[in-house]
Amino acid sequence: MIAEIFGKISRTGSNLSDRLEDKLTGDVFGSLRYLPFEAGLKKLLSGVHFEEIRAQTEWNHLLDRTFGYSYEMEFWPKHELGEIDLRFTLENSLIGIEVKYFSGLSSEDEDPYISTEDSKNQLSRYSRMLSTFAEIEHKYLVFLAPQPMVTLVKTDLSHRSIIAKDVCIGFLSWEEVLEQLLQVHLEDAPLYQKLILQDIQALLNRKGFARFTGFGKGIAELDVTKEAYEYRTQEDDRSAGQPRRFQRRILMSTSNGYNITIAIQVLRKTYENLNRLFSEMDRAAEEEGFVPLTTKFLRWKSDAQTDGWLSSNFIKLYQKASDPLYSSQDGRSVFQDTELRAGSVYGVEIDLADEEERNYPTITVFQNQYQLSEWPRLPQISDHWIFYFPLHDSDCFTYTKMEQDRDLWTHTATAKGKKKYWGIVEGTLEIIPLTSVFDYPSVKKEIFERMISLGARTSDTR
Repeated sequence: MIAEIFGKISRTGSNLSDRLEDKLTGDVFGSLRYLPFEAGLKKLLSGVHFEEIRAQTEWNHLLDRTFGYSYEMEFWPKHELGEIDLRFTLENSLIGIEVKYFSGLSSEDEDPYISTEDSKNQLSRYSRMLSTFAEIEHKYLVFLAPQPMVTLVKTDLSHRSIIAKDVCIGFLSWEEVLEQLLQVHLEDAPLYQKLILQDIQALLNRKGFARFTGFGKGIAELDVTKEAYEYRTQEDDRSAGQPRRFQRRILMSTSNGYNITIAIQVLRKTYENLNRLFSEMDRAAEEEGFVPLTTKFLRWKSDAQTDGWLSSNFIKLYQKASDPLYSSQDGRSVFQDTELRAGSVYGVEIDLADEEERNYPTITVFQNQYQLSEWPRLPQISDHWIFYFPLHDSDCFTYTKMEQDRDLWTHTATAKGKKKYWGIVEGTLEIIPLTSVFDYPSVKKEIFERMISLGARTSDTR
């Protein structure tokens, strides 16, 4: 409603697909403004994270001091530096919130070392906009987006000075918003408050922002029959004298056809759960000192091979945030210094169809060492094979099992492997069942604690 009132959505709704972020902003914040601050907005804003301890402390105190409707909220206020999604005041503080859903930042700098005043980065411009309100003592800029986007933007800004000095920038994910709202106790709330919060919770859950709770979510209630997918042919007497292609028809029992429909539903639910898992991985990576190397997961698809019609193998790449930025000295690398670190490449492979070896879905946590000067570019989605085959290609690697009671291996590249797979030298990997992870604590323990352990093991062997 709010997005349409403010002209973000046309009267006919013809531009709705281009305005999903505006609609989401209006649906959530437009509804929360009907509630007393402590019953709605406070719950949402308490999830904002600031890097500076002082800013976090002041923010928390500000939220604790605000009650009722003692704030002013503006939707899409116009300014020469841009149109931020939300701007509102609490006491002597000014808060700007930029909301993202599918799209990324609308503008970015080509020069990573550009000054704050010259930067066209969307968040930089909005920080300068907030800074123009010199009479207001405290100014906060909050970036609200899906968790993977929050992680990438936060990492990018961590080594750039493009936010106005008198503005504190905080980060909040939609997943965190839903989690905060789900913690609200509604038992004693007035009916209107309960209905508003329940509707927002349902909306965010439908948008896919629920936390990862294992691969059984949404699947357990699906009824798969015990019959196989059996196809058979039968002569049709009525087709006598017709062209041969009409003389045989494929029959399939109703239950078997139902199985195929259910199988697709299972796959869709599995993909939804995978998406939640990837978000939790990026969240855990940040807490454990890792940064994503790529904006999206890598995957293999093929029109020529039926195995490639279905995405069943996914790879996410990370590096240690503490490793120094990579800078090539031989002129062979084409990276900007802000994109790659001079250290090991860590990764997580998720294989939904490990049919040849283990016959159950697996997670492989790995750590590889490379001659980074051999990299022609940063990895793209289609470069999945570059990181997949070092885990599986016995022609180009020598594999050694390290412990008898663990699926823990080292792999060393042959000369052919080094040349074929971007200068890989060696690595370590451990394979665990996919179902070992079922919530956020298990993601940290089973994936990132292993990742840290692999890095420490490599350091010990040098």
